[in-house]
Amino acid sequence: MNETAALLDELSVKKAHAEKTGSTKKAILFFVFVLVPFFRPSIVNDWPAIAPLKSIFAGWLLLVCLMLVFRFIARNGRLEPFLVFLFLYLVLADVATLFGNGLKYDMLTNSAMLLAPALLVTTLDKKELRPFLIAAIWVIGTLVVLELALRMVLPSGIYRLGGTARWILEGGSAQSRWCFLLVFFSAMLDYLTRKRLGVIFTALCMISTALVITLASATSMIALLAEIIIIGLSRNKMVQKYATSKKAFILMIVFFVLVVNVRIADYLPYEQIAAVLGKDLTYSQGATFTGRTYIWDSVIGSISESPVIGYGYQQFVATDLWQFSYIQDYGSAHNLWLQIGFTAGLLGIVLFMGAVISACIVADECSNKVYRVIVCGLIVAFLLTSVFENTLNSHLILALSFAASQEVSKAFSLSVSGGCA
Repeated sequence: MNETAALLDELSVKKAHAEKTGSTKKAILFFVFVLVPFFRPSIVNDWPAIAPLKSIFAGWLLLVCLMLVFRFIARNGRLEPFLVFLFLYLVLADVATLFGNGLKYDMLTNSAMLLAPALLVTTLDKKELRPFLIAAIWVIGTLVVLELALRMVLPSGIYRLGGTARWILEGGSAQSRWCFLLVFFSAMLDYLTRKRLGVIFTALCMISTALVITLASATSMIALLAEIIIIGLSRNKMVQKYATSKKAFILMIVFFVLVVNVRIADYLPYEQIAAVLGKDLTYSQGATFTGRTYIWDSVIGSISESPVIGYGYQQFVATDLWQFSYIQDYGSAHNLWLQIGFTAGLLGIVLFMGAVISACIVADECSNKVYRVIVCGLIVAFLLTSVFENTLNSHLILALSFAASQEVSKAFSLSVSGGCA
C-alpha cells in the first residue's frame, strides 16, 4: 500500500514537472515570436535580394502590436505612471504631425513600435519573467553571434551597400545598443538562476563587447563598458549606496548641458581623445563630434520657432547644413532630447522626461539592492548614448519599461536575495 502511494506521488510530481516544462517552453516560444519583429536586422531593409522579407516583417510587427494591445486589455493591464506619460507623449507627437502636415506613416509605425514594448512588459507576471529573459537572450544573442561569425567566414560581406561590405547588421550605434539589453537580460537571468553573476553574463559581455568594437561605435562602446562595470559591481556595498537610476538621470542632464550647450569639448584635449577612440571627430574647425554640433544648432533653431508642440514626424529635422559637402538635410537630430523637442516641442520633452523619471523612481524603490544596481547600469548606458544619438525606438522603451515595472521588481526581489558582498 505504501509502495503504491509512493509510486502515485512520484508520478504526480513527474506530471507536474512535465506540465511546468511544457508551459515554460510555450511561453518562451511566444516571447520569441513577439520579440523578433522588434529586432529586425538591417539586411532585411537594405539587401534587394531579400526585399520580400521587408513586407513579411512589417505584417509580423503589426500582428504583434495588435496581440499586445489585446493582451493588455485581457489582462486588465496596469496604467502605471510610465505608461501614462509615454502615451501622452505619443498622442502629442501624433497631434503635432497632423498639424504640421508630417509623415502619417511614420506617425503610425512609431506610435505602434513605441507603445507595444511598454504594453508587453506591463503585462508580464512573475511566472513569465524567466521565459521572457530566455527568449530575449536567444533572439538578440543569435543575431549578435551570427553577425560576428559571418564577418569571420565572409570577410567580403554578404552584400554591399554604397560600396561598403555589409553582413546582417549595420555599422554604428543603432544595433550596437541591442547589446545593452543583452547584457542586462543576461545579468537578470544569471541572478534568477544562480543567485549570482556567472557564465551567461560573462560570455554575453564578451560577445557584446566584440560586436560593438566590430561595429565601430565609440559612444556605444563607452556606454556598454560602463554598464558592464556597474552590473559587475552590483553586490558591492558602496556601489549599491550610490548607483541609482535617479542619479544617473541627473548626471545625464548635466552631461547634456555641458556637451550641447556649453560645448565643453572645446575646452578639452579633443584631438587626443579622438585619436584614442580611433575617430576623426573634427569638421571645419573645433570639436564637433563628427559634425553633430552643426546638426544640433540647426535643430535648436527649429525648436525655437515652434517651441510648444514641435513639428511632428518629418522627413528632415536639420536643414541647410552648409558645413557638409555631401548632404544639406538630415533626418536625425543625433540627440534623443533634441529629436523629441523637434517632434513634440518642449511639452513633449517634459512628458518624456516624466516617463523616464517615473521609471527611475520605481527602479530605485525596489527593496532588492542588486536589482537597483542592475537597472542603473542599463539606464546609464541608454542615457549616455542619448546625448549623441536619437535612441527613441522600441529598444529604449523596452529598457525603460523594465525599470518602470513594479511586477518585475517584485518578482526579482522574491527570487533573489538583495544582500551585499
